[in-house]
Amino acid sequence: MTELQQIIHQALVRHRGIRRRRGWLAAFAGFAAVMVLTALLDRMWMFSGGLRWIGWIAGLVAGAFAARLAIGAACPDGTAIAHQIEKEAGETASVVATAIDPAVRLTAGNGAIGGVMLERLDRLANDAVRAAPPTFRGRLRVPRSFAAAALAAIVTLVSIQGPKGLLRMLIPWMASPYTSLQLEGPKEAIAEGRPFTLIAQVSGVPVKVVTLYRQDSPLAIAEAAPGPDGVVRLAMNGLDGSAEFVVRAGDGQSAPLRVTPYPLPGVASFEIDVIPPEYAAHAKETKREPSFSVLRGSRLDYKVRLKAPAVSLVLERSAPPPKEERVSRTEQAGMKRGMYGEPIGVEDPASDQPGIPVFQPDPADPLVWHTDWNLSREADEIVYRLVIKGQQGDLVRNEEPWRINVVADTPPVVRILSHDGGEVIRLGNETVQFNVSAVDDVRLSGARLVFRKPGQPHARQEIKLPAEAGRSWSGAELLALAPMNVKPLDIIAVHAEAEDSNALEGAGIGRSEVVYLEVPLPESEDDGGGEGGGGSGPPPVNPLELQMEILKATVVMPDNAPASDRETVAYDQRKNAEYTGMMARAAAGMFLQDLADVLEKARISMAAAASLLDKKAAVQAVPDEEAALANLIEAAKMLEDLKESMQSAAAMEGGMTFTLSKPKPKSSSAKGEEDPGEKESLSKLLEEVQRQLAEQQKLNQTKGEPAELSNQQQALAQDARSAARQAESIKPSASGRGDPKAAGEELERAAGLEDDNAEALARGEAEASKSLGEQSEQALAKALREIAAQLGSGISESETYPPGYERLVDDYLRSISYE
Repeated sequence: MTELQQIIHQALVRHRGIRRRRGWLAAFAGFAAVMVLTALLDRMWMFSGGLRWIGWIAGLVAGAFAARLAIGAACPDGTAIAHQIEKEAGETASVVATAIDPAVRLTAGNGAIGGVMLERLDRLANDAVRAAPPTFRGRLRVPRSFAAAALAAIVTLVSIQGPKGLLRMLIPWMASPYTSLQLEGPKEAIAEGRPFTLIAQVSGVPVKVVTLYRQDSPLAIAEAAPGPDGVVRLAMNGLDGSAEFVVRAGDGQSAPLRVTPYPLPGVASFEIDVIPPEYAAHAKETKREPSFSVLRGSRLDYKVRLKAPAVSLVLERSAPPPKEERVSRTEQAGMKRGMYGEPIGVEDPASDQPGIPVFQPDPADPLVWHTDWNLSREADEIVYRLVIKGQQGDLVRNEEPWRINVVADTPPVVRILSHDGGEVIRLGNETVQFNVSAVDDVRLSGARLVFRKPGQPHARQEIKLPAEAGRSWSGAELLALAPMNVKPLDIIAVHAEAEDSNALEGAGIGRSEVVYLEVPLPESEDDGGGEGGGGSGPPPVNPLELQMEILKATVVMPDNAPASDRETVAYDQRKNAEYTGMMARAAAGMFLQDLADVLEKARISMAAAASLLDKKAAVQAVPDEEAALANLIEAAKMLEDLKESMQSAAAMEGGMTFTLSKPKPKSSSAKGEEDPGEKESLSKLLEEVQRQLAEQQKLNQTKGEPAELSNQQQALAQDARSAARQAESIKPSASGRGDPKAAGEELERAAGLEDDNAEALARGEAEASKSLGEQSEQALAKALREIAAQLGSGISESETYPPGYERLVDDYLRSISYE
């Protein structure tokens, strides 16, 4: 290689180096310009990581483009540099390019003339190189200027807003937010479901609102504004389990914070075995809910499974809501086991206080707590909560109280459906057949007929019940009256009793209405007698008839009847005592002292009975009422013997007239006539049964708390029994197509079905409850048909019906589907 070639080669190397430096300076200037610009924008809008990546890529593209412009399209070779030297030296010939051309030198060097020419060529080329040596001054001036300007911009940016903005753009993959957030959890352990507070610390660029999120959800949970110190407190309602949280504000986000609460020992499930009393003969039943109904005397094996271990579990009792004031439960229980005011045993009030069962943990499973709870002495309703103390000292208590409806074993309902006493006694046959039915809510244990002449001791004839009687029985029983030595004008009072198998409080006794068997005079003596004081005046008052009705109402009245019911009977009893006193004074004025003494005894017994009705259970007044009735019967016999002396019930005090004669049958004279009072009673009964049917239909379609539905069904059963007694007391009319007694039987059947339905509802037996409810509805509908048919026969006699009565009958006849 010649010297000239070496000079050109060195110039070529220097040119290439300058070209590279131009490219780097241009690339730096382009990239830096984009970074400064995006950093300024980022400071205003706080770009996300994606936008920062876009800015970073744009900077690279700008740098590459600037470098490409600075470097040029192609790199020059040795010939180009030779031509540049020749141009600068003013040579018109290509002496330098020819001198460095290897092919020329190779060709010219083969001869002597060629060698001389090469030497001269080299001399000319060297002169040109010395005249214009290859230099590249100024080629780096522009790139350096741009690079310096970019560097100055960077320095200015950093001095104004700090290095964070530039670093965010230079390193987009690094998290370098303007706003820094730190999230701290509560210092102490927190319980599940309990509120707590998270604290966030804000630093860097200020923000207006800090928002809290769950790590796995895009939904905001809470937000708050930071205080002057940059601290934000975020309240949480509670957690059911472990969770991770983050806070976000501006372009900042905190690191995830995991909060793990400890579990509270709440109730996970119930397993309550209800073991009925032995006398009920019912199978054990398991309850899965804390509110239910049970029979009094049952025992509960109460098990609770908790969600977490606990230190203690306590049952907390609350007072049940007040109920209508009635005879006290102690008095009621004592009286229902007694016989007409003669109690057998008295309950100890102190032993009737409700007990608090004590829960103990199961050694095999610390999450299970159990207790034995005997409900033999509990109130009608137990309102309670469970208070659980956790291992961290937390107390867990259910907000809404639970209720256990303790259903008392009520006495049986017994009825005398019919008897043939009237016809049998007229024919001289002294054996009467009674058709009796009895229903109990648990199990019947016995039934009997109780008969006596008023004022004499009660005689009892036990009815042999079949082994499969269970909760209900109906049948016939023959009663021989011969041992009672009945005579004309005697009255035999008969009622039926049934008792249940209540071994806890003693057998509960239910009583039917009193039926009177009246022994008539021989037909020859009976004709022409009767109610004196004929004529156009008002009919005479008959204290004997009144006393019989008062005794009926008293015997059938429940032991826990409200005071208002007893007050009504007491008022009637006092009024009858007043009438009897008037008769006694009249008899004394006629010098019939024996008659006056008997009537006065009756009056005294009536007054005593009224006083007992004011204060105590109605059944305690029965002995005095029967004593008064016995004296009135004796007075009636005496009056029969004194027909000549008192053949006319003369005007007495206040212009009133009285008689003790046995009432005449109405079939001979009043056949076909209808009593307006009977029509009014039928009308009211019709409305009452329609109400019961509507409520039963509504109850059959209602879904709700089983205990509440059971209580409503029991109330309807009581209403149905009351309506049944009312229906049986109504005499059928000759023109009516219906039968009030048949309606009464259907109402009584409906009451029994409703009792069964109430028990099924309390046990949660949906299918059985549905069937019993439908059967009750059908029984009520049949009773309505009988009553409506009885009323419908006299619709044409509109003047004898109460206002609106015809419309009621038409509506009912249209609404009932006759099968």
